[in-house]
Amino acid sequence: MKNKGFTLIELLAVILILGSLSTIITISIMKTMHNARVKECETFVKKIEDSACTYVALTNKTITCNRNLCPDFKLSVLISEGFIVEDTDPCTKEDVDANATISVRWNASTGEKTCTYNGVKEYAG
Repeated sequence: MKNKGFTLIELLAVILILGSLSTIITISIMKTMHNARVKECETFVKKIEDSACTYVALTNKTITCNRNLCPDFKLSVLISEGFIVEDTDPCTKEDVDANATISVRWNASTGEKTCTYNGVKEYAG
């Protein structure tokens, strides 16, 4: 009578192959999740900077700007005016720092505004 079934070597080979595949898949998923979090952080920063430029453009009567720069202002201004509604900073996973400053600069040659968020700018995880 012939024994039917797998030998110990065959079972170990299958376990080794499944373990290797699961490791590769896990690493790939973790890398994808990290990249998504970094992109979410970059999008948040870009949203703040765009909102700041929009705020300055809409309120240029109340904010006096010369050709080179506007006064820096706090993120709390954008929050109180409804330009930013997030409670949590996706870069740090903590509450948004309302005291972070935003700088607005003018390019004299092109007349373009550049708004820069001076808070956390990269994913801290």
